[in-house]
Amino acid sequence: MIAGAAITTTEAESNVEVQPALDQTLVQQQASSSAPWVATNVASAAPGAAAATNVEVAHSPNVANDAEDIFTHAENDATRLRKASTRWAWVVETGQGDIIPLPHVSCVIGRDPEATLGEAAVKIHDKTRTVSKSHARLTYDATQAQWHVADLASSNGTVVLVNGQEVDVAANTAEWVPQYFKLGDMACRITRMQVPSRP
Repeated sequence: MIAGAAITTTEAESNVEVQPALDQTLVQQQASSSAPWVATNVASAAPGAAAATNVEVAHSPNVANDAEDIFTHAENDATRLRKASTRWAWVVETGQGDIIPLPHVSCVIGRDPEATLGEAAVKIHDKTRTVSKSHARLTYDATQAQWHVADLASSNGTVVLVNGQEVDVAANTAEWVPQYFKLGDMACRITRMQVPSRP
């Protein structure tokens, strides 16, 4: 053999012993590079090696379980909306099928009403165009549990239905509303029903 190129028996045995450990390390590194998101320390050593080598070995995670955990956490962490509650309230129901809450004991009602301080403006849609912008004032008498209506000098007047008869309401004069009344040609009635509660 050429001088300087010979391999001694001790060196050859050493290479034989170390090679399996190198092969195992290569396999583990390939696994780690293909799925690097989870790693676990595993001790590996060839027979006769002086010390064990710690190698990072990657394991493919259970994607389905992880996704389920994420969604479960999101559901548990999300704010739950409370169920919509209702309350009893006075409303005006029009002949066109509109239901309009009366938010105050004194309301100015019309196509485009202007309310003063301490009143509520209640706007109604009128396809007949016979309702004035500020047509009438509705006021609630808590002592008698009754509504009254007063005409605000409207163009087409206000009437209430009493015992099946239409009674004209004089301008700025409050008349008791049994249930039904008319603003111009717009038929209306006052009633109580359940409406969504205020937030």
